[in-house]
Amino acid sequence: MIRTLAAMEWKRLFRSPLGWVVLAAAQLGQGLVFVQLVETYQRNPAAAAHNGATYQVASLALASSGYIALLAIPLISMRLISEERRLHSLPLLQSSPLSSLQIVLGKYLGISAYAILLPLFSLVMALSLIGSTQLDFGLLATSSLGSILLICAYAAIGLFCSSTTRSPSLAAISCLTILILLWSTTVFHSGIRQLDKLMQLISWPEHLQPLLQGVVDTRNLFFFLFVIILFLGLSVLQLENLRNRGGGD
Repeated sequence: MIRTLAAMEWKRLFRSPLGWVVLAAAQLGQGLVFVQLVETYQRNPAAAAHNGATYQVASLALASSGYIALLAIPLISMRLISEERRLHSLPLLQSSPLSSLQIVLGKYLGISAYAILLPLFSLVMALSLIGSTQLDFGLLATSSLGSILLICAYAAIGLFCSSTTRSPSLAAISCLTILILLWSTTVFHSGIRQLDKLMQLISWPEHLQPLLQGVVDTRNLFFFLFVIILFLGLSVLQLENLRNRGGGD
């Protein structure tokens, strides 16, 4: 049942013009970034020799998918549950044999399968460098892992935001706000050591950058998994709350 719901969500995204527009815009943006990175790599031999082509081009191209997804994920996730609430079809879904957890997992897997296409675009472009330069496939693997985990965490946040309101636009705005806040906590300096350390602990760059550099630390992997599990858990609680209140509001 989870697989069926996930497939339905995935197909729904490709049946809507928005799904194709987001993919096209993302691919265009990532293509432009990739070309710019290649040109910068060729113009700066010193940096190229120090960092290598894999980091200078491939890893940074994969990182760019995280920035592009910052706008893409709120748009494609905003209707996941809010649309069901707005159209009053959520009670029908909740009356099926699916539990709240199964509904959340099905919708999450569907949107994640779509969202993972964004870093895959960058990965395919990076692999096009084979034959023209020496690639570090270990670094390429960790960079890909970091980008995929980041975007899957985005998707979990988007799903939760969609469950909290009947308005897709409000869901998109709240999702974008949370994502930006988690990117910007690295520039937060209060002068209070414990608070500054906490802000660093919950920032995306703090956990993504080591993976982009080929450093696999389980603490960084656990951070992304924690964010995913946390927001999926909050989504389940929200659906249970709606179920207890009659399914809609």
